[in-house]
Amino acid sequence: MRKRFISLLVALCMMAALLPASAVSAFAETAGVEISNPDDPTGKYTYTLYDNGTAALTKYEGINAVVPAQVEQGGNTYTVTVIGQDAFTSGSVWRDNTKLQSVQLPDTVQVIKGWAFQNCVNLSSIDLPEGLISIGESAFEGTGLIKVRVPDSVTAELVHGTFQGCGKLEEAYLSDEIKKIEKMFINCKNLKSVRLPEHLETIEFYSFSYCESLQTITIPAGVTSIANNTFEGCSSLETIYY
Repeated sequence: MRKRFISLLVALCMMAALLPASAVSAFAETAGVEISNPDDPTGKYTYTLYDNGTAALTKYEGINAVVPAQVEQGGNTYTVTVIGQDAFTSGSVWRDNTKLQSVQLPDTVQVIKGWAFQNCVNLSSIDLPEGLISIGESAFEGTGLIKVRVPDSVTAELVHGTFQGCGKLEEAYLSDEIKKIEKMFINCKNLKSVRLPEHLETIEFYSFSYCESLQTITIPAGVTSIANNTFEGCSSLETIYY
């Protein structure tokens, strides 16, 4: 069986080598084609374009980003629906980005992938679009955000430090449709006000650990599980309404 599998694999490789260049190119495009627009006055944007007419912003270099709803390439229009992993990070070992100050996202964005804005320390505000569906791991970790509102269109779980280490964050409003949070606000030392989702069911480990300015919090009635160390290090916490 193993010999037959290897023979088949070799035969497929030989067939691929005989394909015309145009066929190979067409296959590559299904995985995405990367383009850049270095002449944009608001910064350098790099996108990956897909055959289904969508685009992902994969890299930005600049100070004040204005992400367009659509990009043009080769006579075709692509809708920007994804902010890619590490898109706004510096690329250094620690991902620190001290240049970025503001970001405008279009309503077409549905997904913000992990670490997209990690350690953008001077990013103080961002309006998350109403059509947003999911936010990835540590997407805003270590940013300079002061307030954040996660729209009700977000239905995916918020896990693994979405806003971890946002030392300037004071207020947070979370989508009512989120049912589980985990490691959300670790070390958000200035966090004073949190509005938790109405449909929240589970609060996992370290969600509010070391939120030293948090004095009160209201747990929604539907919550059935709260991890033991959820409020570890919350030295100012006086009242939990449940």
